Amino acid sequence: MALRWPPEEAHRYLSLQDLLEAILHAAKDPVKAGVRFRMMSGDSAFPAHSELTSEQLEQIRVLREKTADLTETLPDYRGDFALLRWLVAHDYSLDSALPKLRWALQAFLSQGLDSLDLSTVDKVADAVDAVNPVVKYFPGGLMGNDREGHLIYVQALAKVDPRSISKAGKVTDLFRCMMTDCQGVHALICASERKTNRKMGVSLIIDLEGFSLDLMYMPTIKIFMNLITLLQMMYPDMGRRIYVINAPGAVNTVYHMIQPVLAKETRGKVEFLDSSWRDRLCEELGAENILEHWGGTKKALGATGRIRMGGKVPESVLIENMRECGEPADKELKKVSVPARRHGTVAVAVAEGGSRLRWWFRCDSGDIDFLIRKDGHEVWPRFRTTTEFVPEFGEILCEAPGTFELVFDNGHGKLWSKNIALRVDIERPFL
Repeated sequence: MALRWPPEEAHRYLSLQDLLEAILHAAKDPVKAGVRFRMMSGDSAFPAHSELTSEQLEQIRVLREKTADLTETLPDYRGDFALLRWLVAHDYSLDSALPKLRWALQAFLSQGLDSLDLSTVDKVADAVDAVNPVVKYFPGGLMGNDREGHLIYVQALAKVDPRSISKAGKVTDLFRCMMTDCQGVHALICASERKTNRKMGVSLIIDLEGFSLDLMYMPTIKIFMNLITLLQMMYPDMGRRIYVINAPGAVNTVYHMIQPVLAKETRGKVEFLDSSWRDRLCEELGAENILEHWGGTKKALGATGRIRMGGKVPESVLIENMRECGEPADKELKKVSVPARRHGTVAVAVAEGGSRLRWWFRCDSGDIDFLIRKDGHEVWPRFRTTTEFVPEFGEILCEAPGTFELVFDNGHGKLWSKNIALRVDIERPFL
């Protein structure tokens, strides 16, 4: 039977050809595409501390020294293995790794990730839920450790409802939720490394049970691709193995078509498991570490523990979300046009420390990179966001007076300008 998209929304669905072209482009030049694939295979990617060379230890020392001003409240990023991950991801080039690491640390601090208790799987899940409760409709979550101390993360990708999740909240809330999730994974990896004195990683189980072409909904595909790019830039070299289970034949076919152009290290990490996947997971990760829902013996309060299983976002949630967004009158909005390959800046003078800077904006088409700078530093990190369904809005606390620059970057745009409708407010501190 032929598959058909709803006629009124057919333009928003990604064809298999478009999907292949996007993946092939990223595979041929992952750095240019904003994605670095550095998933080394075998035990050599997870050395004991005694196996680190003097050259590696010296580069780690330099990286630690040059980021010390940002890691006082992020002590995990002083660890040898945590810094080694950044060196591996950037081919041991300090000139490449250092600015990217400093940018990531500043982003973590701006989002308050340094103040969270991420010491257990439950506390990580609680922290993610606290960012935005709607995240429960975006599948994923930690299962725990395997028998060697590596983390196990499950992504029940096919359980997401792409059309409702794209309308359930602003894009940056999803990014912030997933940053919190990944920060929790990183914290638990570092804790395991301190116990084992060996570099640890994450085994990712991608469960495609229920997969259908409805998942290829263009607005959500774009959001997911931007999310993956962001997380791989912020949390490099954490993957250990990728198990794909319950994959329909169509997914296998697509993967095997692009496999020849994928990096050898990536091909060595991804494995599509057959119908005996339960036995494989239990054999390699330990039945005692796999929840019963996925064939193991591990008990939890629910069938899937704290792993989010997605689902359709209720209409009542969508209505409430739109009510919270608000919509300023047109006369209150400042219009900013940003040409392709250019950026636009709106400077805002804040007279008093303790003020709150608030923003609300819509972009008329496509996505735009949005960030806020003060004195050359990002006080709100660069997020590539789209406002097709939900406007972007938020606030930051201005600890000191000065000029804050709201930057709208269309540098990734090739042809089209982006038109921004923006409102900015400053709330002075209460005396």
